[in-house]
Amino acid sequence: MHEEPMPLPALDSSAIARVTLTAILCVLPLVLQGLFVPFGSRIPFLFFLPSLMLGAMLIGRWSATLVWLTGVINGVSLLSASVVWSNDPRAYPIALLAYAGIGLLLIHFCGNARMISRRAAEAERRLGLAQEKTGVGLFEIDVQHGQILASPTLWRLIDRAPINTAVPLAEWQSMWTAADVAEENALLQRKLAADEDSYEYERHIVLPNGQQLGLLTKVHIERDDMNRLARLHGVLIDITERKRVDALLAETQAELTQQVADLQHLHELSSRLLELSDLPSQLQAILQALADFLGSKQGVVALYEPGSGKLGMLASVGVRGTGWPGPTAPVCELACREKRRIVIADTEMDTVFSGLAAFARAQGFRSLYITPLIGGAGEMMGVITLLFALPFQPDERALRLTDICVRKAAVFIERARARAIAQETNQRFRVALESSAVPFMILQPLRGNSGKIDDFRCNYLNAAALDVLRVAEPELIGHCLSAVLPGTWEEPGLLAHYTAVVEQGEAHEFEVSSVAAGIRGWFHVIASPMQGAVAIWFADVTQRKQQEQALRDAAGRKDEFLATLAHELRNPLAPIRQAALISKSPSANEAQKNWSHDVIDRQVQHMALLLDDLLDISRITRGMLHLRKRRTELAAVVEAAVETVRPSIDAKQHHLTIDIPSRPVYIEVDQLRLAQVLANLLTNAAKYTDPRGYIRLSAECVHEQVMISVTDTGIGIKSEALSEVFQMFNQVRSVQDRSDGGLGIGLALAKGLVELHGGTIHAYSAGPGKGSQFTLQLPSGVGMVQAIIGEDGTGHTPKHSRRRILVADDNLDAVESLAELLRLNGHEVAVAHDGEAALNQFNRFQPEIALLDIGMPKLNGNELAQQIRRSADGKEAMLIAITGWGQDKDKSLALASGFDHHMTKPVDFERLNQLILAD
Repeated sequence: MHEEPMPLPALDSSAIARVTLTAILCVLPLVLQGLFVPFGSRIPFLFFLPSLMLGAMLIGRWSATLVWLTGVINGVSLLSASVVWSNDPRAYPIALLAYAGIGLLLIHFCGNARMISRRAAEAERRLGLAQEKTGVGLFEIDVQHGQILASPTLWRLIDRAPINTAVPLAEWQSMWTAADVAEENALLQRKLAADEDSYEYERHIVLPNGQQLGLLTKVHIERDDMNRLARLHGVLIDITERKRVDALLAETQAELTQQVADLQHLHELSSRLLELSDLPSQLQAILQALADFLGSKQGVVALYEPGSGKLGMLASVGVRGTGWPGPTAPVCELACREKRRIVIADTEMDTVFSGLAAFARAQGFRSLYITPLIGGAGEMMGVITLLFALPFQPDERALRLTDICVRKAAVFIERARARAIAQETNQRFRVALESSAVPFMILQPLRGNSGKIDDFRCNYLNAAALDVLRVAEPELIGHCLSAVLPGTWEEPGLLAHYTAVVEQGEAHEFEVSSVAAGIRGWFHVIASPMQGAVAIWFADVTQRKQQEQALRDAAGRKDEFLATLAHELRNPLAPIRQAALISKSPSANEAQKNWSHDVIDRQVQHMALLLDDLLDISRITRGMLHLRKRRTELAAVVEAAVETVRPSIDAKQHHLTIDIPSRPVYIEVDQLRLAQVLANLLTNAAKYTDPRGYIRLSAECVHEQVMISVTDTGIGIKSEALSEVFQMFNQVRSVQDRSDGGLGIGLALAKGLVELHGGTIHAYSAGPGKGSQFTLQLPSGVGMVQAIIGEDGTGHTPKHSRRRILVADDNLDAVESLAELLRLNGHEVAVAHDGEAALNQFNRFQPEIALLDIGMPKLNGNELAQQIRRSADGKEAMLIAITGWGQDKDKSLALASGFDHHMTKPVDFERLNQLILAD
């Protein structure tokens, strides 16, 4: 246990004070010596030695040396003085030499003592500071004397005034609860019985100021020569923050586990919905799933009827009777009218809707949660109502799951209505076709010797039929079809259809593929009996048949895409769930937890890449994807693409050859997007090439254009499939129908990105098993140039100086972690946690760059950006919006408010660093 040493008298540290005190110490012995002369003093150096010691202890050796020198000079001057200081004048020089020697020894030893004292005081000060900053308090318990000595830091830790002396052990124990004291004593006895020499335990206390504190106590047991308990040495460590972080981590893990479970249930719901064909069953499944998610036992789906303005129940869970919506109708109609969700947390406390409380009691519910069903065009479709036996207020999870289920319900309602409209339209079209005159024929049956119908004669046909059949009217009227149109009856079942119409007297509608001379294609035929003849309406549906086949092919690709997407999403879900279980396992060590966190991070990044590809395709299709073109070296694009796919290539031990011009080639492109295109092509080459295959990436400049090719020795592509490889959801397959997975969007995305650059992309393959080659051509605006010479003439770009950066976000962890990353990169960083604080910090700190969250309290990010831009110091600063709102309208609003850039969370730190360095 360290006791605080007695500090030396504090002196003014200024040079004037030290010199003044030294002068006093030099003069004072002379004055005292003069005062003592009348009394017959025989020791002229009596007063110099104490003065010398004081100078060495209080000021330093230089001060003592001046006092010593003054004494020597004084002693030498006395050799010739008339004053007699000694009975034996010959002894005086010896006394002078003795003074000089003793003085020098005193200077040496007193100076060393002063230095040792100062070092000890500084060491004690540093130790106390370290304890204070780290929240560690020391104590020593003398068991045999019943006393405890605690460090000042420990007393301050438990909100007590520091006591520098030992305290009776009983007084110390009175500061803690009886349960804590008993538990500690029991633990000590167990350790003594087990002959252990240390132990530790945690406790939670409430300080006199009401603050809750978590403490970790570590104790070392000291025994005497008789092996009896003598002393306890220990430390108290403040672990309040660690406990808070552990609780936060446990809460985050629980939320992640819940989200994984919700995703699994949503996936099961999606699979079940694909199996159901009618709308009531689909809505019933969605309602049941939402009720299970939120813990409700009752619920209703009611559809809105625009004509009557009423709601009709179509699906229900646990509802008694059929009188719905009943007294809840005004609430549901209000939700429909205002197109917003309504929550009545407690019907017993509601004073707005009369009669609702009594109806709730009769039905056995206490709270009402109503969400409107709104179509893609904004039309009102109905409501989903959930009933709860207890008061209920939806949290964020409930709102999120509700929105997902409501969107699913709206989609299926729209599909059902679209099918109904399509069926009605088809019926109208059929009636119109039957009553129309185009194309139209009347055929008379002809019977053979056996009495059976074996041919038909054309009695009438209109101009439209003549156009279709490509014959002149005289050639067909009154003639047999088999004679005029050879091969007519070779189509199986065609003659039987017409015969059945005549003999059964019923209309037949069918489609037939014609193989008659000069007529190739599919026809939709409606044959009706007409006084022993057959009236035929027919239309050329060849194009429709081709479209149907194309739709079936597209549907097959879509189904395969959905199945593959489900597989691709399930793959990372399994390790995420397992890693989450490992992370929250009490037996997992820190390394296992860190490993599980890395697994979750990698798998989430993998899922994010899948979703990013889907979003990119959507943006390209809608024309909403914008390129950020800049002058970029081709080698940098190739390097970025190769770095992305290098693990896939190395995993299959492929040989990758890169052949690009040795001189720098600069192109005006979006570097990130072009690297994405090349990475997609290289990924496909690695995926569809057997292990230890060869892949070559080459580039050349041809007529101020860049031609980039990716060639492989893989499975190849059938010639008839080359035109389809860039279609959405299409996957390259070998002659053995082999597929290595994927969503079938990579080449479609690559084609879209290349065309956005104004270029083209083509595929070539000599056939299955002979590899493939994909070539993209970029437009003019590129060329072979020399490397850009920096301002220093060395060919290097000058380094950027450190930046002053303001980071503002109401999420404390987010702002502190981002600020720490920026500090690690050498930047000077200030932080703020709301809009007003950020504005004040901006005016005071005057940053070069400000990273602002949009959804902050007091002032949101857009309002803050506008105020900054209006200030004199804010016109030149770079403003970057960092937010979870990432839709196009959010980006447009941010840019209109004064932001230079918009980034969505989680932040891509590499891109952020590029923006900072480019400023």
